[in-house]
Amino acid sequence: MDLVQIASRWLHVVAACLVIGGVFFMRVLLPMGLRTMGADAMRSEMYLRARRGFKMMTHSCIFVLLVTGTYNMILAFKGINANPNLIGSKALFHGLIGVHLILAILVIVLAIVALKPKEPKANAKGLMTVNLVLLFLIVATTSATKATRDRLNAEGARVASDAAK
Repeated sequence: MDLVQIASRWLHVVAACLVIGGVFFMRVLLPMGLRTMGADAMRSEMYLRARRGFKMMTHSCIFVLLVTGTYNMILAFKGINANPNLIGSKALFHGLIGVHLILAILVIVLAIVALKPKEPKANAKGLMTVNLVLLFLIVATTSATKATRDRLNAEGARVASDAAK
């Protein structure tokens, strides 16, 4: 594994962690903390300042996730498709990647819609809740994809070893 691969995977994971943690903070923790503040104007100002920082971080992370995700996926497909003997086993991997991509597109669209206006829309809270659930589903599909890819790579190595004998 070369340095670019490692850096790409690391950046992808860090960006995903920042987004998931940021959504959780903005949707769950910050509102709990702001409830204890007295003046409505102060609460609103604090929320808008945090939201602005969250928006900038989210947009940066979306860019990083798109670039590193594309690179990582190209590498994964090269590795999986290198062995023609695993055709049946590849279907699960491709399906999981497809689900991951669809969920990622939904998360990106919802994040942009929820964070677009300077002042949050009435439905922003609901959009962020849906986004949090979708982000957790992405983590689940990613775990399944990684396990499937590892199994396919091991199976491919075994098939290649058997063919060499």
